[in-house]
Amino acid sequence: MAKCGISVPIGILPVGTANDFGKFLGMPSDISKACKQILSSEVTPVDLGSINDKYFVNVASTGLFTDVSQKTDVNLKNTIGKLAYYLKGLEELPNFRKLDIKIDSEEMKYEGKMYFMLVFNGQTAGNFKLATQANVTDGQLDVIIFKAIPIIELIPLFVKVLRGEHLDSDNVIYFKTNNLYIESYEDIVTDIDGEKGPDFPLNIKCIKGGLKILGVK
Repeated sequence: MAKCGISVPIGILPVGTANDFGKFLGMPSDISKACKQILSSEVTPVDLGSINDKYFVNVASTGLFTDVSQKTDVNLKNTIGKLAYYLKGLEELPNFRKLDIKIDSEEMKYEGKMYFMLVFNGQTAGNFKLATQANVTDGQLDVIIFKAIPIIELIPLFVKVLRGEHLDSDNVIYFKTNNLYIESYEDIVTDIDGEKGPDFPLNIKCIKGGLKILGVK
């Protein structure tokens, strides 16, 4: 729709594996309730992310584990739900390594090593609430970079993630922006809302109010 310049209100039925963006907008998991909420609502303009010549509504990511959703078998997802993502993630552990990345925006410049990074329009990825301060109508994206740190420090960092305290960690870079440029010469892919994203370099922008949504609570 965005590529074709079509701007009509849409409603989201949360029938996917994780339903991250639908939950963020307050959509109930019950389909009949979701339909009633959509039909009785007013249009709400929400932000839309653009990445090179593509678009995303929830999150764009790169680094380790970010293509797990692309690699996860559809039949397995249909059978055990989001647990399939976690099992596939465990299979990727042997590929664990540090990655070089270069970030450039008005708010942050960083060149160094990381494990993975996420650029959020929503709040959650795989039901993990990572962008705890995200606001879908503020005209900004929430960027979270997990630095490459010693393995022994990963467990306390994961505990902070579960508590929602990771954004204040010295091992995490966090900032908001509406325009971000990313370079990397590593052999890694990008992911946008669970699908394969474009190749590097990446120019990521926030289109304020770029999507019209029905049913937002």
